[in-house]
Amino acid sequence: MAPKMVRYYFSFGSPFAALADAQIDALVEGVGAELDPIPINAPSSEPPKGIAATLLDYRRSYQYEDAARWAQGRDIDDRDVLGDCARDAGLSRDDFLQGLDEEHYRDALWARALAGLEERVFGVPLFIVDGQRFWGNDRLDFVLDALRGRP
Repeated sequence: MAPKMVRYYFSFGSPFAALADAQIDALVEGVGAELDPIPINAPSSEPPKGIAATLLDYRRSYQYEDAARWAQGRDIDDRDVLGDCARDAGLSRDDFLQGLDEEHYRDALWARALAGLEERVFGVPLFIVDGQRFWGNDRLDFVLDALRGRP
């Protein structure tokens, strides 16, 4: 019998997906399932105004502060930093950086994200097991139950 599959929709910018990221690999591996991670970006909405815009600026500034704690104070928007990360992960630095510019990767990413519409993905993190949706990092216990065949 083929192992169960968990489709995992996430966004790199989501703190809630980051919480799920910290657990999902071990959870899926622990039950012998497979993980299909699918990065998506939420569609842009009308820019906030007034206090909402100020709070968003505060949040973004905090995210940069917090990212520095995790990324050794380096700017992950910098291609050299990304190349170093690829090398540190055992990938070819040059191949990785070249891949960032290849349109077929962007097209494939977009196609996978659009497939999420068929599965009614509306936010992240969202996990799908056997057609059942589980939204939020606090639903990982339910994902585990579904992987184990429990209702």
